[in-house]
Amino acid sequence: MKITRKSIIPSAALALVFAFSSQNLRANEEGWITDFDAALKQATEQSKDVYVNFTGSDW
Repeated sequence: MKITRKSIIPSAALALVFAFSSQNLRANEEGWITDFDAALKQATEQSKDVYVNFTGSDW
């Protein structure tokens, strides 16, 4: 089987999809807050910034 650019690109794209989707599953395990209002409240109390990561296609 000859490896070409056409065969590498879809494989790489699929690998990226799995990598980024698994990060969302681990978010709660690592202390990330997934509730925006709760995160904003905590950030305000601690004088910190909020990092918002938009993913998916529903928005």
